[in-house]
Amino acid sequence: MFKHKLLSTVLALSAFGAVGQAQAYILGNSNFNAGNVLTIDGSTGLSNIDSGWYATGSGHDPANQNYLAGTCCSNGNHNSFFVFDISTLSSPVSTASFTLFTYDASETLDYALYDFTGSVDELVAGSGGATAYNDLASGVYFGGGAIGESDNQSFKTFTLTGGAVSSLNAAIAAGQTRFVIGGSTTPVPEPISLALLAAGLGIMGFVAKRRQG
Repeated sequence: MFKHKLLSTVLALSAFGAVGQAQAYILGNSNFNAGNVLTIDGSTGLSNIDSGWYATGSGHDPANQNYLAGTCCSNGNHNSFFVFDISTLSSPVSTASFTLFTYDASETLDYALYDFTGSVDELVAGSGGATAYNDLASGVYFGGGAIGESDNQSFKTFTLTGGAVSSLNAAIAAGQTRFVIGGSTTPVPEPISLALLAAGLGIMGFVAKRRQG
């Protein structure tokens, strides 16, 4: 019973930092940026032709190409997207990377990139709804990494995974002319939270050892 109460206390303390900020976002105050590029085989650069977000409390506005990701404002959580014209590409593609301008972040978050399997027409028209919102944050993992305040107002490049390259080749082979990269965020544990958790687990181990002794 004591160990269970101790574990609950430690977990509650470690989660305290995550509760603190009502807003936790990256890519804030962003807009359409031609510097957001899908680079193919290290040389061919394709600028995005559209961008935006879907949120838990709001759909995409086609006139707004802000690609914020995370929790902000009154719209809840946001998943972002980028659309590329791939009509000039031919298979097979061997490698790919994605470069985007970061604009502003409220804190450091992990940004995960995914495929999009829904209707691109509905996505960019703003009629994708909850289906598009969920699709942008699930499916084939394309890569990603942490983005934080130290990255503000700079370009950041992510090397895309083999799954992303396979998805791109499949789209080219199918004669598709547009390719979408979706993005979503998850919190990066703060050092104090990790320290509290480690300390609590250490205490539990000490107590268990004394009871055995």
